[in-house]
Amino acid sequence: MANDRITFSEGGGASGGGVSVGTGLSPTAAALDPTQGTLMIVPELGMFRYDAEATDPADGETCLASTDGVGRWLMVTPDAGWLYQLFDRMTALEAKKSPEFLAGSKYQTFSSLAAAASTAFTITIPGAEQGDMALVQPPYGYLTSNISSYKGLVIVGAVTAADTVTVRITNPNTAAATPPGGEWKAMVMKEAQG
Repeated sequence: MANDRITFSEGGGASGGGVSVGTGLSPTAAALDPTQGTLMIVPELGMFRYDAEATDPADGETCLASTDGVGRWLMVTPDAGWLYQLFDRMTALEAKKSPEFLAGSKYQTFSSLAAAASTAFTITIPGAEQGDMALVQPPYGYLTSNISSYKGLVIVGAVTAADTVTVRITNPNTAAATPPGGEWKAMVMKEAQG
Protein backbone atom coordinates (compact mmCIF):
# COMPACT_ATOMS: atom_id res chain seq x y z
CA MET A 1 0.00 0.00 0.00
CA ALA A 2 2.91 2.36 0.63
CA ASN A 3 3.57 2.48 -3.11
CA ASP A 4 0.00 3.14 -4.23
CA ARG A 5 -1.21 6.56 -5.22
CA ILE A 6 -4.42 8.36 -6.14
CA THR A 7 -4.35 11.28 -8.55
CA PHE A 8 -6.88 14.05 -9.15
CA SER A 9 -6.74 16.50 -12.01
CA GLU A 10 -8.35 19.92 -12.06
CA GLY A 11 -10.35 20.58 -15.27
CA GLY A 12 -8.81 20.99 -18.70
CA GLY A 13 -5.60 19.01 -18.13
CA ALA A 14 -4.11 16.38 -20.41
CA SER A 15 -5.45 13.67 -18.12
CA GLY A 16 -8.98 14.97 -18.69
CA GLY A 17 -9.84 15.51 -15.01
CA GLY A 18 -11.42 13.02 -12.67
CA VAL A 19 -9.71 10.49 -10.45
CA SER A 20 -7.19 7.78 -11.29
CA VAL A 21 -5.84 5.12 -8.97
CA GLY A 22 -2.55 3.35 -9.52
CA THR A 23 -0.43 0.76 -7.72
CA GLY A 24 3.19 -0.27 -7.68
CA LEU A 25 4.59 3.25 -8.10
CA SER A 26 7.52 4.64 -6.16
CA PRO A 27 6.98 7.92 -4.26
CA THR A 28 8.96 9.72 -6.98
CA ALA A 29 6.71 8.52 -9.79
CA ALA A 30 4.22 11.00 -11.21
CA ALA A 31 0.75 10.54 -12.64
CA LEU A 32 0.71 9.83 -16.34
CA ASP A 33 0.96 13.13 -18.25
CA PRO A 34 0.73 15.38 -15.15
CA THR A 35 -0.67 18.84 -15.75
CA GLN A 36 -0.42 21.98 -13.67
CA GLY A 37 -2.49 21.59 -10.49
CA THR A 38 -2.89 17.79 -10.59
CA LEU A 39 -3.13 16.35 -7.07
CA MET A 40 -1.60 13.03 -5.98
CA ILE A 41 -2.02 11.23 -2.66
CA VAL A 42 0.93 9.09 -1.60
CA PRO A 43 0.01 6.93 1.42
CA GLU A 44 2.14 7.58 4.51
CA LEU A 45 3.54 10.78 2.93
CA GLY A 46 0.65 13.07 2.07
CA MET A 47 -1.11 14.97 -0.71
CA PHE A 48 1.03 16.57 -3.43
CA ARG A 49 0.22 19.15 -6.14
CA TYR A 50 2.13 19.12 -9.43
CA ASP A 51 3.86 22.40 -10.31
CA ALA A 52 5.39 22.32 -13.81
CA GLU A 53 7.68 25.29 -13.08
CA ALA A 54 8.96 24.22 -9.66
CA THR A 55 12.67 23.39 -9.33
CA ASP A 56 12.81 22.68 -5.57
CA PRO A 57 15.24 19.93 -4.54
CA ALA A 58 13.42 16.59 -4.47
CA ASP A 59 13.84 15.19 -0.95
CA GLY A 60 11.46 12.22 -1.35
CA GLU A 61 9.24 13.46 1.48
CA THR A 62 7.97 17.01 0.95
CA CYS A 63 9.03 17.43 -2.69
CA LEU A 64 8.96 14.64 -5.27
CA ALA A 65 10.58 14.66 -8.70
CA SER A 66 8.43 13.82 -11.71
CA THR A 67 9.47 10.87 -13.87
CA ASP A 68 10.38 13.13 -16.81
CA GLY A 69 12.38 15.53 -14.62
CA VAL A 70 10.17 18.52 -15.48
CA GLY A 71 8.45 20.23 -12.55
CA ARG A 72 7.94 18.91 -9.04
CA TRP A 73 5.25 17.39 -6.85
CA LEU A 74 5.01 19.71 -3.83
CA MET A 75 3.44 18.59 -0.55
CA VAL A 76 0.09 20.26 0.14
CA THR A 77 -1.06 18.17 3.13
CA PRO A 78 1.12 15.75 5.11
CA ASP A 79 0.11 12.20 6.03
CA ALA A 80 -3.09 11.66 4.06
CA GLY A 81 -3.04 7.94 4.89
CA TRP A 82 -6.41 8.28 6.64
CA LEU A 83 -7.90 9.64 3.41
CA TYR A 84 -6.48 6.75 1.40
CA GLN A 85 -7.88 4.26 3.93
CA LEU A 86 -11.27 5.97 3.70
CA PHE A 87 -11.14 5.65 -0.10
CA ASP A 88 -10.29 1.92 0.24
CA ARG A 89 -13.16 1.36 2.68
CA MET A 90 -15.66 3.18 0.49
CA THR A 91 -14.58 1.13 -2.51
CA ALA A 92 -14.87 -2.12 -0.53
CA LEU A 93 -18.31 -1.20 0.84
CA GLU A 94 -19.53 -0.32 -2.63
CA ALA A 95 -18.55 -3.79 -3.85
CA LYS A 96 -20.17 -5.56 -0.89
CA LYS A 97 -23.91 -5.90 -0.79
CA SER A 98 -25.87 -5.74 2.44
CA PRO A 99 -27.73 -8.79 3.72
CA GLU A 100 -31.45 -9.00 3.05
CA PHE A 101 -33.94 -9.30 5.92
CA LEU A 102 -37.32 -11.01 5.61
CA ALA A 103 -39.99 -11.05 8.31
CA GLY A 104 -43.23 -12.77 9.20
CA SER A 105 -45.50 -13.41 12.17
CA LYS A 106 -48.18 -15.77 13.39
CA TYR A 107 -50.74 -15.66 16.18
CA GLN A 108 -50.25 -18.82 18.23
CA THR A 109 -51.79 -20.14 21.47
CA PHE A 110 -50.72 -23.13 23.53
CA SER A 111 -52.01 -25.52 26.13
CA SER A 112 -49.84 -26.61 29.03
CA LEU A 113 -46.44 -28.06 28.07
CA ALA A 114 -45.40 -31.02 30.23
CA ALA A 115 -42.00 -31.17 31.91
CA ALA A 116 -39.21 -32.19 29.52
CA ALA A 117 -41.59 -31.88 26.54
CA SER A 118 -41.41 -29.80 23.35
CA THR A 119 -43.89 -28.30 20.94
CA ALA A 120 -43.40 -26.66 17.56
CA PHE A 121 -45.23 -24.49 15.05
CA THR A 122 -44.30 -22.77 11.79
CA ILE A 123 -44.28 -19.19 10.53
CA THR A 124 -44.43 -18.62 6.77
CA ILE A 125 -41.80 -16.21 5.44
CA PRO A 126 -41.70 -16.06 1.61
CA GLY A 127 -38.14 -16.20 0.30
CA ALA A 128 -36.65 -17.97 3.33
CA GLU A 129 -34.36 -20.88 2.42
CA GLN A 130 -32.64 -23.57 4.45
CA GLY A 131 -29.28 -22.21 5.61
CA ASP A 132 -30.63 -18.68 6.24
CA MET A 133 -30.35 -17.44 9.82
CA ALA A 134 -33.63 -17.12 11.75
CA LEU A 135 -34.43 -15.05 14.85
CA VAL A 136 -37.63 -15.54 16.85
CA GLN A 137 -39.40 -13.05 19.12
CA PRO A 138 -42.07 -14.29 21.51
CA PRO A 139 -45.21 -12.21 22.13
CA TYR A 140 -44.87 -9.02 24.12
CA GLY A 141 -46.48 -10.64 27.15
CA TYR A 142 -43.60 -13.12 27.46
CA LEU A 143 -41.41 -10.42 28.96
CA THR A 144 -43.98 -8.22 30.68
CA SER A 145 -46.52 -10.49 32.35
CA ASN A 146 -46.19 -13.24 34.92
CA ILE A 147 -42.84 -14.56 33.76
CA SER A 148 -42.81 -17.29 36.41
CA SER A 149 -45.32 -19.27 34.35
CA TYR A 150 -42.87 -19.46 31.41
CA LYS A 151 -39.61 -19.46 33.36
CA GLY A 152 -36.91 -21.57 31.76
CA LEU A 153 -38.64 -22.29 28.45
CA VAL A 154 -36.14 -22.65 25.60
CA ILE A 155 -37.19 -21.05 22.29
CA VAL A 156 -35.35 -21.87 19.07
CA GLY A 157 -36.14 -20.87 15.48
CA ALA A 158 -34.72 -22.27 12.24
CA VAL A 159 -35.52 -22.22 8.54
CA THR A 160 -36.54 -25.85 8.02
CA ALA A 161 -37.96 -25.66 4.48
CA ALA A 162 -38.49 -23.13 1.73
CA ASP A 163 -40.57 -20.19 3.04
CA THR A 164 -40.86 -21.84 6.48
CA VAL A 165 -39.44 -20.98 9.90
CA THR A 166 -40.07 -23.62 12.55
CA VAL A 167 -40.28 -22.39 16.15
CA ARG A 168 -39.58 -25.06 18.77
CA ILE A 169 -40.37 -24.46 22.45
CA THR A 170 -38.91 -26.87 24.99
CA ASN A 171 -39.74 -27.08 28.69
CA PRO A 172 -36.61 -28.37 30.48
CA ASN A 173 -38.22 -27.84 33.89
CA THR A 174 -39.57 -30.48 36.26
CA ALA A 175 -43.04 -28.91 36.22
CA ALA A 176 -45.48 -28.13 33.42
CA ALA A 177 -45.47 -24.64 31.86
CA THR A 178 -47.68 -22.84 29.36
CA PRO A 179 -45.89 -20.92 26.59
CA PRO A 180 -47.25 -17.42 26.01
CA GLY A 181 -49.99 -17.02 23.44
CA GLY A 182 -50.03 -14.10 21.04
CA GLU A 183 -48.21 -12.82 17.97
CA TRP A 184 -44.91 -14.61 17.47
CA LYS A 185 -42.50 -12.87 15.09
CA ALA A 186 -39.63 -14.26 13.06
CA MET A 187 -36.93 -12.55 11.04
CA VAL A 188 -34.72 -14.27 8.47
CA MET A 189 -31.36 -12.89 7.38
CA LYS A 190 -30.23 -13.95 3.92
CA GLU A 191 -26.52 -13.80 3.17
CA ALA A 192 -25.43 -10.96 0.90
CA GLN A 193 -25.09 -12.04 -2.72
CA GLY A 194 -22.39 -10.70 -4.99
